[in-house]
Amino acid sequence: MITLVNDTITNNHKSNSYNHGTAAFRSNVYVVWLEKVPNGPYRVMLASSNDRDITFAEPKVLIENAMAQTFPKVSAFDEHVYVSWNVDDEGSTTDSGVFFLASADNGATFSNVTKLNRGERDYGEPQVTSYADRVYVMWGR
Repeated sequence: MITLVNDTITNNHKSNSYNHGTAAFRSNVYVVWLEKVPNGPYRVMLASSNDRDITFAEPKVLIENAMAQTFPKVSAFDEHVYVSWNVDDEGSTTDSGVFFLASADNGATFSNVTKLNRGERDYGEPQVTSYADRVYVMWGR
């Protein structure tokens, strides 16, 4: 559960939330976090507000294959929202990496997941920022 000054964002009152990230552009506010469902998966969640955090839309699940050490990040510019995160699955290089989603409609819908790294390990947690029609994702040791 995430508690803000005027509101509480939660998808499941029994779940735990970690590794929060926020972004805002004009009156739009975006919050991402890692959620652990009891006896279930870790997942990356997104909640959005278009009224300066007075109200938030129902949180949405962005991915369900996260790990305990996943750090989601979010950036926004105009109607574009970008989310990046890491997954470190020790046993698999195909399931591990730095991943990315993009939205062109204030987070209502997102692109397919894109894996950004090329198989290297020790990429750490990504950072994402955007300006105008450009988005930048960085990761590394």
